[in-house]
Amino acid sequence: MNYHWDSDSVMAWIDYNYDATFSEDEIIILSKLDATRKCTATFTVPATAALEKNLRMRVRSQYYSNVMDPCDDKSGEVEDYTIVVSDANASITKKSNLQAEIFPNPNKGTFEIKLPSVFNEIQIEVLDMQGKLVWTQADTNANAIQVISNLARGQYLVKINTESGSLVEKLVIQ
Repeated sequence: MNYHWDSDSVMAWIDYNYDATFSEDEIIILSKLDATRKCTATFTVPATAALEKNLRMRVRSQYYSNVMDPCDDKSGEVEDYTIVVSDANASITKKSNLQAEIFPNPNKGTFEIKLPSVFNEIQIEVLDMQGKLVWTQADTNANAIQVISNLARGQYLVKINTESGSLVEKLVIQ
């Protein structure tokens, strides 16, 4: 079944430093929307987060757009929540021990992802700095993935998902 919102994307931000703006380092990368239109995220609260303050968390679902901004007026839905961080060192979920190397980085769109061991299921997602999924690849039974993309020059986030956890690394295309 096709829906008119198949190209929707979702992002979240938490104003950790309590300065009333959502900055690039306050983005929470969410998974791609699944068949039930749900997405998930795992994130770490920075040790520098303002404690015992009413912090603003914004979740945005946006229609038909490649650019995601927490404060623009594009079509979609925005919901704000108030959260309180009591202990920035508290762990909500187990932190992934997944390690990966992306090389060369920076590159011209061709790079390799090297994992420390063979994984049965590997999902690679490349997101632009607004959190929009721009490239994806799935592999099985591998520890090295060759990526040949036609990504434009700029900075990206590479999300690597395996059965042992996930990891997000920065990527620069020159």
